[in-house]
Amino acid sequence: MGWAHARLGQYGPALDHCRRALVLLRQTDDRHGEANTWDSLGFIHDRLGRYRRAVSCYHRALILFTQIGDRFDEADTLNRLGHSRWSLGDRAGAVRTWQRALRIFDDLGHPDAEGCATGWSTPPGLRRGRRVPDRTPDDDESGLTAGRGRPSMAVCTAGNAFV
Repeated sequence: MGWAHARLGQYGPALDHCRRALVLLRQTDDRHGEANTWDSLGFIHDRLGRYRRAVSCYHRALILFTQIGDRFDEADTLNRLGHSRWSLGDRAGAVRTWQRALRIFDDLGHPDAEGCATGWSTPPGLRRGRRVPDRTPDDDESGLTAGRGRPSMAVCTAGNAFV
């Protein structure tokens, strides 16, 4: 329910649902559900501009996804983590994170691996369903904005991050 509210931009109710869900999921030892909920919380905090909180939530999700062996959701979360790192100004960390996501998608033979690999040459202006400025003259050849903005193009189009 929290993810549905988050996707609709209803972040207050989304946070409430996710916080309540975490309590129930821990009581029932549902680690996959808990990981998904941490991922949802990361998404919500990212959208609210709380990038440090988003990074923390994504890290908690990654620990759980790794423990349970869910490589697809691990890569999907890495993709979103990269965007939060970028927003914090950690450009190198963001690129390393996206490269990790790409390696996992590639290992899985997932079709989204191609989207990650060619993400910097895809149509400009896409980022998780939001418009961002297209490339500017001071963009470097990797397609990443050299200035203060976000990546000028989608890096990965995996899973529900871009739905």
